Amino acid sequence: MRDVSYFKKQYEQKGVEFLAIHAFGEDEDARAHIKESKAEFRWLWADDKALSALGVTGVPTQIVVDRDGQVSWKSSFTTYREGPSAIQAALDAALRAE
Repeated sequence: MRDVSYFKKQYEQKGVEFLAIHAFGEDEDARAHIKESKAEFRWLWADDKALSALGVTGVPTQIVVDRDGQVSWKSSFTTYREGPSAIQAALDAALRAE
């Protein structure tokens, strides 16, 4: 979450939008967790069909969607090894794509 909040501040003026998708349904515990995280972006609630369409196999998963609406980069907790520099590179590449 800290990475996403950091990048939101860096990229929002470039027209990048950040969303969080809660994968485990909407309930009181989920709402409390979101409030506690103090995340400064919109949250969406996903069902299994939406998660499957996005190719989410683990949480958390970060996804960068380019200007054409195509997933240009994705990393889950189980595959994320490069650190924040990988997210920055993916965001920069998506912004260059036309």
